[in-house]
Amino acid sequence: MIGVLGSLSVLMSLAQALPLPPTENVILSLSRHYGRAVFSECRLDVVVYGSRGNASLWCDSTSVDSKGRPIIPDLNAYEELTSDETKHLTATLSSARLFDGGHIGTDGRAGDGIFETLKLLNGGKTVVLVTSGNPTFDIQGPRKQLLSMLNDIEKRLREKARR
Repeated sequence: MIGVLGSLSVLMSLAQALPLPPTENVILSLSRHYGRAVFSECRLDVVVYGSRGNASLWCDSTSVDSKGRPIIPDLNAYEELTSDETKHLTATLSSARLFDGGHIGTDGRAGDGIFETLKLLNGGKTVVLVTSGNPTFDIQGPRKQLLSMLNDIEKRLREKARR
């Protein structure tokens, strides 16, 4: 029994010592599913390749008239991120340590809320975290800052799509 615990302890310490994947080439997808809203789903994709970044937004409309035609059109928008914004985003992403756990949240769609997830593809690895109702994204720190940055990008793209 002691040998098993000792081996487990060594494995856990090795797992914690593994370096984080580089943040030079990443894909972030922030997805939001709504209970009852104008859109059933919105997804923001941010792609960073080296020092360049871009963002695209897609929102699927749920509002249709009696003949099934959309009352409010779907939203689609795209933009290149500035070099400074890309650097700040990757630095915040690295600090947020998304591969270190803290992935549990809540699904509020039954009560007219949202279900929001953040998916990161980085260095051949993928992690998906529930951000809605997740305390690791609510407290001040890099995860909250990352989510705020992504929400700011989404807001810009929503305004751009409505023009």
